[in-house]
Amino acid sequence: MMEDQIFAQKISNLHLKTIGELNEILFEIQEKCCEEEFRAYRRIVGQLMYTFWEALDAIVKHPSIKPELFD
Repeated sequence: MMEDQIFAQKISNLHLKTIGELNEILFEIQEKCCEEEFRAYRRIVGQLMYTFWEALDAIVKHPSIKPELFD
């Protein structure tokens, strides 16, 4: 667990922002690609999102910065 709560909150916010941006990319791609291309791209982006969630989980052990999504 990160001892510096302010730094951990900043990193947590950046992770959540990145996950949100990856999700936005998927919506953009879905509108412009065929279903097959979209599924392939979604698989890759899903792996990235999973990695970010795992990293975020390691950071947010401190209850005061734990995002509501983790409850």
